[in-house]
Amino acid sequence: MGCNASKGPPAGETKADLQPQTSMQRQESPPPPPKPAEKLDAQQIKALKHKQRKLLEESGFPRGVVVETSHPYEARRFSWKQSVPMEGTTGLGVYFCNQCCTYDEGAMLRIYAGGLQRSASGPGARVEVAVTSGGSVYGTVMERDKSNWNSLLVQLDQQRSVGPNAQAFDEENGPKEGDRVEARQSSGIWYPATVTDVILEADWYAATRTPSYYVVDWDDGEQEEKERKLYELRRPKVNGIKGSNGYTLDALPRSVPRYSANPNDGQGCYALCVEEPKSIWVEYADMIGEEISSFCLDTSFVLTPIKIEAFQGPGPAQRAGVQQGWFLDLAGMEKEMSQHCQGVMDSLDGIGGIRATWPTAPCEVSKLLDACFNNLPDLLRNLNEQLLCKSGVKLLFSNSSSEKPVKLLPEAAAFYKDCKVGSEIASFSCIDGGEIQVDDFVTSNFNPAQEAGVRTDWCLDIDKTLAQDPKIGQNFDRKLLLDDPNMLLGMSDVTLVFKQLNVDMQLKFEGSGPADLSEPSKIVPLRPNFIPNEVTWFTAGAATLKKNTGKYYHEVKLDDLCENPQLGWLTDEFTAGDYNNDGVGDDASGWGVDGVRLQNWHDGKQNAKWPKPWQKNDIVGFAIDIDGGRMNFTLNGEWAEGAAMSFEPNRTRSFYPAVSYTGLFTMHVSRDSWKFKPPSLYQPWGTGDNYVRPLLRRWRCLALPGDKALFDFSTDDKGAESPDKRWGIWALVLPLGGEVPTEEKVEELARRWMQNMQEALTA
Repeated sequence: MGCNASKGPPAGETKADLQPQTSMQRQESPPPPPKPAEKLDAQQIKALKHKQRKLLEESGFPRGVVVETSHPYEARRFSWKQSVPMEGTTGLGVYFCNQCCTYDEGAMLRIYAGGLQRSASGPGARVEVAVTSGGSVYGTVMERDKSNWNSLLVQLDQQRSVGPNAQAFDEENGPKEGDRVEARQSSGIWYPATVTDVILEADWYAATRTPSYYVVDWDDGEQEEKERKLYELRRPKVNGIKGSNGYTLDALPRSVPRYSANPNDGQGCYALCVEEPKSIWVEYADMIGEEISSFCLDTSFVLTPIKIEAFQGPGPAQRAGVQQGWFLDLAGMEKEMSQHCQGVMDSLDGIGGIRATWPTAPCEVSKLLDACFNNLPDLLRNLNEQLLCKSGVKLLFSNSSSEKPVKLLPEAAAFYKDCKVGSEIASFSCIDGGEIQVDDFVTSNFNPAQEAGVRTDWCLDIDKTLAQDPKIGQNFDRKLLLDDPNMLLGMSDVTLVFKQLNVDMQLKFEGSGPADLSEPSKIVPLRPNFIPNEVTWFTAGAATLKKNTGKYYHEVKLDDLCENPQLGWLTDEFTAGDYNNDGVGDDASGWGVDGVRLQNWHDGKQNAKWPKPWQKNDIVGFAIDIDGGRMNFTLNGEWAEGAAMSFEPNRTRSFYPAVSYTGLFTMHVSRDSWKFKPPSLYQPWGTGDNYVRPLLRRWRCLALPGDKALFDFSTDDKGAESPDKRWGIWALVLPLGGEVPTEEKVEELARRWMQNMQEALTA
């Protein structure tokens, strides 16, 4: 239903009553934000950083890191990234100061965290170790020693032991043509091969034909000793494919002849892997024994069993950086041995019955090294008795069992010995995709999962946990665990296997737009009845201020320009609820004006006249006489006669200011907040301020998993005319686990931080 437009001001009031206030009556503009430190020289920057570090320590944040833009940031297209590592923590907290803002979504801060993080991975982490002889093998980190080259002690994966009887063929069930086997050569070393033919022998008395010998095709291409008897064949430990890359010690390309004959007498096999592996070639013009006193043997390091036990005096190895305990890398020397290592070959001659000739073909070098690894005591004896007496020899030493850093796998294991899972993990929860995620940790001195690198973005590997731990496998199945994963919290002496679904860092936070309110807005969202983002057209009002009698004035500042505004009043007959595209004035419970489309709204729309179309930052004034049934409006203090409205007074209903709007606005309801003088006798709706568009809190970041975060800021060229709206970012990053800073403490630190910056700029 349409409304009758008023032809003039309310009775007893003049146009002068609605004129704007003088400049003395306007509120003071806020001071400009500090300028960026772009003109400081190197010495000034160093002094400033010293003051900033001291300020963090004085504020109680010795490990804190501040991430910030310039203030304001420049209105041009640019981006930067900053990595914030904090070793030794399981998570990071990010605390923004209240001034944080960007002009719009074109200027965005993104924070990435989680994924696999090397610095957080310790005992229980799963890794892949590259093997010099070819292939790689998986393993589990047992120890991490940051003082020793930042080294990892890795237990290598092996197949379950298989007894010799289980591997042996019997006469009734011998291999057939095409079968994969391990065949023994005359040296006594077993090599992988494939049966290509079975030669049968006739038994005339029994009228049968039985296998006499087997023809094999050696994997390494060897053309000798291809005819093998049954007792010289056995089933392979690993039912792998020819050319397998490994992943278990038994499946490496040279596993059978070199590494798995009888590794470490059935005990665990290990590799010492450092984060920065070094391999150093050393040439000895003089006798090796003048520097190296002796080598020693450690069969637990199956890939590199020979170490320098002690030095006798100075020499070329130590001058090159080699230290006691480094490995003699025989496998790494394999390619050089056939051309440049005659002294080494002479020292290894005869081990395992393999003769070293010179020059030596590469395949013969491989067989000699296989024999050495199968006869480790003989190898050690020859090195100490023969090699140390050599001169004119070139040797390769390494501080690592692998020539490359380990590759971190998205898997970790945690063993809860003599304690419950709940002593470390606070709770689990089920997430989409049938996964069980770690929710949070409790403070504890025993943290096997966290030491392995598990964080709150890791999931329980249900299948591997059920398979690896008999105790859990006997009591649960996948369905039971998904129904109530927290049943695991009460279990002890169990192993849990975890997995990381995302190897790379994931986006954890996005922030842009205006600063957060220091207090919640006093305007209530009505349709929808929750706070949407600021680009959503919605209806809201100061419902707590409703009145049923009197004359009242308020203003609305258009902080953003909306294409379809409807500003005015609602009554208590308006029903809040879900969004339905109806706003102020679309029904009989509201009255609204629209200075963009030049329309009035009350149970429909009709044309209206304004001094000019509304623009961004305009201030629209609203005067209502509830008892007289009149509504009048101003635009920046100028009377808008062609937009006035009237209504039938009715004291059974109450009015309150309301808007339907997209973007930001500020409602001035108190006398102190008015920018223009209202008509005489008109009263404010209330006292206080903070009647602004209610916004979701955007500058609040949840706890980040892991000990590293990546901050990524990018912006466009908008906002040159509004430096206050592109103040930028200031955030304090702290390790989790300590005291959470109060908002007041963060604000005080930010204030003093900016003060130091200003002092540096004006010095």
